[in-house]
Amino acid sequence: SPTKGSPCRSSLAPGASPMNSHSAWMSPTPGTAWVRDVASVQRVQDWIAAFRVAHDDAPLVLFDVPLLYETGAAEWFDAVAVVSAPPEVQAARVLSRPGMTPERFHLLLSRQMPDAEKRARADYVIATDSPDSARRGVDAIIAAIGAKAQKTR
Repeated sequence: SPTKGSPCRSSLAPGASPMNSHSAWMSPTPGTAWVRDVASVQRVQDWIAAFRVAHDDAPLVLFDVPLLYETGAAEWFDAVAVVSAPPEVQAARVLSRPGMTPERFHLLLSRQMPDAEKRARADYVIATDSPDSARRGVDAIIAAIGAKAQKTR
């Protein structure tokens, strides 16, 4: 599993490439399924470790991991940031996606840990009820991680 030590958060998209060399942001293909067999989990862990090594000079590495807590992947990272919106905002966003139905939305929710539990477990919570609140949350996290990194030098 990846070594701890550098401020890092994460996305499981094997084969994806970072947007730039200063920071890495990756996102999985929407709707991809997680496979819980040991070989698949090991491949994902190996990929994350290699990605972290390849981007060791980046001040911050981010991964966007679907079902992070549900799959046990939270332990692979130094910190976890959870994005959270009020239930009515989440429902409106999800139901506006092409092909999404209320039944499918409720099925997806049934497979996820409740939002309140994810927020309680997270190191950071980003409120996404508006673009401005999301930006403020991200800025606050970057500042906190930067301050933490300065203390450890």
